Amino acid sequence: MQSYVELFNLGKTYPTRERPLDAVRGFDLRIARGEIVALIGPSGCGKSTVLAMVAGLTETSDGSIGVGNREISGPGPDRSVVFQTPSLLPWMSAYDNVMLGVEQVFHNSTAEQRRQIVRDHLAQVGLTHVGHTMPSELSEGMQQRVGIARACAVAPRVLLVDEPFDMLDFQTRMDLQDVLLRILERAKMTALVATHDADEALYVADRVVMMTSGPEAHVGDVVATPFSRPRTRADVLGHPAYPELRGRLIDSLDAQGPPSAELDESRARTDEGVWGAGPAEDRHFKTEGVASHLAS
Repeated sequence: MQSYVELFNLGKTYPTRERPLDAVRGFDLRIARGEIVALIGPSGCGKSTVLAMVAGLTETSDGSIGVGNREISGPGPDRSVVFQTPSLLPWMSAYDNVMLGVEQVFHNSTAEQRRQIVRDHLAQVGLTHVGHTMPSELSEGMQQRVGIARACAVAPRVLLVDEPFDMLDFQTRMDLQDVLLRILERAKMTALVATHDADEALYVADRVVMMTSGPEAHVGDVVATPFSRPRTRADVLGHPAYPELRGRLIDSLDAQGPPSAELDESRARTDEGVWGAGPAEDRHFKTEGVASHLAS
């Protein structure tokens, strides 16, 4: 299949006390239109860095990124992010959080058309009944559903998913994986999903890209999953190839180990653990930055 998203020789360098440190280097990946690719690796290996560069929220140090045969140089409505935490604007209802991006992207549509888009996407994540509820009144799982609806309602060409289920309980995590898959399948959307969970990667993805631990993290082994879409959890778990593939991913994660202490120091000093490492004006993880991203 023809590539739709192209990451060529991608690199990100951060300053440290001793010398510049290459967190990501020589990262090459091609994603076909409509494909779901999981990016798996140990915590801190640079998965969020790669996603943030594709989103245009963190500048690349080297290489280039193309989406639909067009090189990107910043954020845009063709790419949307489901963040690690929902980062909902606390003074807005669930409905208004989703509407924020819809108003920016579909400003030429009628008010009723925009309202219908918001209603449809809240319905897709199972939140029709809580649209006018404030974020503080929602559970973590419900907040993350709003975050998914907000990201998908702007009809992006590429959805970037950065471990949004990591802090949820087991059942809620499985439910939201199913929600995400249904939305991606319905919209035929291209997606890059960062995770360090082997079972999640195998369940949601058409291919699993194993990222090496940093510094100089890059693409390691790549596994094509044999599970057809749309898929059910029972079909995946019962597939004869599942145990071998799961063992292969877990072995890869164990072999990588934790990132180096030097890389940990670099990320701690540049806020790499949250979206938008670097200068304060580039940190889009905060709620104010989310609003800016949706308005891009």
